[in-house]
Amino acid sequence: RWPSLSKRWDRGMANFVTTQVYQGAMGATNPPAKEAEGAAAGGGESEAEQSLVSRLASHVSNGLQVLIVHGDRDAVVPLSVSQKLVTAISPPTMDKDDHAGGGGGCVTLLTMESCGHIPHEEYPDQFVGAVSSFAES
Repeated sequence: RWPSLSKRWDRGMANFVTTQVYQGAMGATNPPAKEAEGAAAGGGESEAEQSLVSRLASHVSNGLQVLIVHGDRDAVVPLSVSQKLVTAISPPTMDKDDHAGGGGGCVTLLTMESCGHIPHEEYPDQFVGAVSSFAES
């Protein structure tokens, strides 16, 4: 079953991502429940979301490579949100391109043309190709 056809798939995705970041940052196995819920809720940035962004930025500064994939026709989350995330988690020595890097890792924003909110479902071959290429580089 495709994730977007399952109820609360977005909450599950947020829980998964938050858990992965939390484990990497803290060496723990379970993030606080409020943190995962805050990431899935949307809207304004909560303390938990700010903390998550801070941890991601720290990991990038220590060499983490990040790929953010966004559809240019996403009607749910504006592209500007992903652009702000790139800026927020990139090392301070970033340049103004979609690929920002510096002393540590890098953050790459891939904008998929003619694609909405779920690129992995709308264009699975292109999505897998982009992620594979990124992982191999």
